[in-house]
Amino acid sequence: LYGIGPADRGMHFASISFDASVDDIFVPLAHGAGLVVTSGYGPPDFAAFLDLLTRHQITLVSLPTAYWQAWIGALQDARAALPPALRLVIIGGEAASGERYNLWRRLAPPTVRVFNGYGPTETSVGSTWYVPSPHQDEPAGPMAIGRPMPNEQAYVLDRHMR
Repeated sequence: LYGIGPADRGMHFASISFDASVDDIFVPLAHGAGLVVTSGYGPPDFAAFLDLLTRHQITLVSLPTAYWQAWIGALQDARAALPPALRLVIIGGEAASGERYNLWRRLAPPTVRVFNGYGPTETSVGSTWYVPSPHQDEPAGPMAIGRPMPNEQAYVLDRHMR
């Protein structure tokens, strides 16, 4: 789904106690990619984060949606460019804003794909995925959560569980 291979380098970002760390660690390793393990989870230091991505030539990173949305603002404020190696940003954990994605689109080259993932802990961490267009704005409001991952099913139920 993500097109990860041995030339990629992922980054362990989520705390080991958070279900997202499973994706951070095992998705790159299962595809033969490298994995950079970070040293801590302090308050956001976006300049240090950008330096880490650049220094380790990270190609894919999985971030909590709130961190990604704040990072967009920091990139805009600093007029910073994304590292050239970065090609994939996977977000999830809460609703992503279409407006924030539209700002991202103006800051990031179209070669950096964003995957909006959704998956409650009770399922398989990642259950659905959505890839917004790098060439078209998203509607205002929450971004879509998309389609089920391969070999998964999603059901939309009413209040009567039908």
